[in-house]
Amino acid sequence: MIRLSPAGQIPLFDFGPIDNRYSLPSISGAIQWNGNNRCFEVSTGSGWQKIEMDVSLNTTSEVTLILTWAKKKIHEETELSELAESNATIKDLLNTIKDAQQKIKIVQTLIKAEVKV
Repeated sequence: MIRLSPAGQIPLFDFGPIDNRYSLPSISGAIQWNGNNRCFEVSTGSGWQKIEMDVSLNTTSEVTLILTWAKKKIHEETELSELAESNATIKDLLNTIKDAQQKIKIVQTLIKAEVKV
């Protein structure tokens, strides 16, 4: 059972049967939104345990490298999009790149289909 609802209101999302008595489900791992405490809770089978909102992830150097690259790429694309709003030449060039990328995908798809035949 997963139920999302603000305190004292009808559930916004219902992913299973609603237990209006707030009794503990017999299945460990059931999740509920506690509107009074404003937190998610998971059933341990004998009680409800608050699900902490803080999550920590361990990363490898490869993941850090990928995230650094993605952040840089997002920054570059945002900067180009902002320039394109005020500069027709940049806008035309970006459209040319987009058209070329679409053509490459079409040719790539045709080549792959040809190889299979």
